Amino acid sequence: MVPFIKTNDGTITMILKGRPYQLKPDHISYKLIIKSLNKSSDDDILKLYNKSTAVQEYVEKNNGGRAIVKDGQVYIDGNPVHNVIAQRILDFIREGLPFTHLLKFLDNLSQNPSYNSQQELYTFLEHKNLPITDDGCFLAYKAIRNDWKDKYTGTVDNSIGQKPFMLRGNVDDDKNNHCSSGFHVGALDYAGSYGSGDDRMVIVKVNPKNAVSVPTDSSFRKLRVCEYEVIAEYTKDLDQPMYSIAKITPNNSSNSLSNSSSKHTLRGPDGRFCKKIWSI
Repeated sequence: MVPFIKTNDGTITMILKGRPYQLKPDHISYKLIIKSLNKSSDDDILKLYNKSTAVQEYVEKNNGGRAIVKDGQVYIDGNPVHNVIAQRILDFIREGLPFTHLLKFLDNLSQNPSYNSQQELYTFLEHKNLPITDDGCFLAYKAIRNDWKDKYTGTVDNSIGQKPFMLRGNVDDDKNNHCSSGFHVGALDYAGSYGSGDDRMVIVKVNPKNAVSVPTDSSFRKLRVCEYEVIAEYTKDLDQPMYSIAKITPNNSSNSLSNSSSKHTLRGPDGRFCKKIWSI
């Protein structure tokens, strides 16, 4: 057992290898260290104690973006970030979960010119169980016609690999305007209610910088965007919190959407397997 004392403010002073160390409640590994005091060696606890420095060095080396974690705080361009995204990043780090995709998401989101999008988008994604990809984008659903065209105009090609785009200024940014201009994507229940008959359902990838507004109708299940990429035809719910997107390999019939328990095929416009997505 490691000798320690805890003060009323939660600060812990512990003796590791004959030296005193002070652990404050805002330390990234605070909870893990508390659990380890009675059962771990001095070396193991020191590794947790020094995790903050290790995380900072890892992020600076591998993230390559504007978002960093330093001394238990998330920063964008050197400015501290205090929102649900930053808190989730720190929670992931404390639990030992992969977190760099969240830093990349925050980096992408910070490039969104809409303040409302920056403040609300991550909460919307989490509420609707729409996962974040390893490059900091997110996946959503879209109902389209059987011929791979959009349902509203019948002119936008939504074949696998297409990247529909419109000027952001042409997308309605007022969330109180329910059915208005812009590309619409959303949660599965929204897309399913919009589709009918022999319509298709596709999985789309959206960079958070291209999110424009979250209309207040449909229980906040949809959002308007100015650009997205069609990556697969829907065959199964996106039930993992993070996905890694592989390159398109249209001639590889072994590619699939997979998790730890099952595999599900993803078809392209010609009916062949065309893309692979796997969870981390």
